[in-house]
Amino acid sequence: MGLAATKLRPPTLPRRLVRRSRLGDALDGGLADHVRLVLASAPAGSGKSTLLASWLAVRPESSAWLQVESGDSDPARFWAYLIEAIGQAHPAFAVALRPVVVGANGDEQVVVPCLVNALVELAEPLMIVIDDYHLIDNASVHLGMERFIELCPTAVTIVVSTRVDPPFRLGRLRVRNQVTEIRGDEFRFDLIEASGLLSPDGQLLNANVVEQLCGRTEGWAAGLVLAGLSLRRSPDPERFVKDFYGDDQLVVDYMTDEFLA
Repeated sequence: MGLAATKLRPPTLPRRLVRRSRLGDALDGGLADHVRLVLASAPAGSGKSTLLASWLAVRPESSAWLQVESGDSDPARFWAYLIEAIGQAHPAFAVALRPVVVGANGDEQVVVPCLVNALVELAEPLMIVIDDYHLIDNASVHLGMERFIELCPTAVTIVVSTRVDPPFRLGRLRVRNQVTEIRGDEFRFDLIEASGLLSPDGQLLNANVVEQLCGRTEGWAAGLVLAGLSLRRSPDPERFVKDFYGDDQLVVDYMTDEFLA
């Protein structure tokens, strides 16, 4: 199927990473409660991928990462990629399940039970991260994922990062205390986090400048990053902040690529 190996690896972390302990604590809490699903649901540029990648980097458990693309809505392709992602941590797992996906052509009624039965045999905890799940628009994949979440062993935690909620029965998971959710407002950078993001070289900005930018961007990670790029080229930081709006060229380009397109 021409599977790309780089889709099975977490993104490279920024050179100067802002540790977001309050969100990390929420993720840790989900693991401690043995929830089946951790849902990170927030708009583009909120910092979901960076948060999850940095969280995995300090966790002792083995993990699998799948970076979804729009072409992965094909069921056979999706399950093949997911199995290969798990195979990065457990090679024998992928060897055993590849023929199942091919033989069933991605039929979730065949693939999911085999996937669950194989995961039951794992002797250690496993975290499975599926990033950009909003790009999946196939009902068969959604049904299979919901069934997978319902049946997955307690040692397995499924982490879904998405811009919009997946069509799972989240209410059912909430009632059963089987889901931990981190949503848009929680991803907003506070003043301390924004200061770290806007000072990549360790030279702290004026607190008033940080506060104004944090307010102007509403704590939006991408907005702060783009403002920081422009700010470094500005001889007058305070004047730049006053003039920084949504019509900044870097913001316009990002909005066009990630939203309007």
